[in-house]
Amino acid sequence: MIPDLIPVKYISQVRRLGFKGCPTFYNVFKWFRRKWKYTSWIEQVNNQFIYKIYARGSFHRPIHTPTPSPYCSNYEKAQAQLLKELITIVKEIEK
Repeated sequence: MIPDLIPVKYISQVRRLGFKGCPTFYNVFKWFRRKWKYTSWIEQVNNQFIYKIYARGSFHRPIHTPTPSPYCSNYEKAQAQLLKELITIVKEIEK
């Protein structure tokens, strides 16, 4: 197993949005930047990790779907939560 693979529960979701290729976090985040123009990253703040999504001059969060705090206890959780949030945002704008 490739350690950078996204969780199985998200693979079909990114495929439905049009992603093709090896579903690693790196490839999927790069695809969101290219196709949807959402730049995202994870920062460490003290002992927590925060993810951020930026596009068109502002930071983004899902509009219609409440999400938990962007602060996570470790990097892997931040990656998964960031991916979940990007999927939610794109689904909201496709409606």
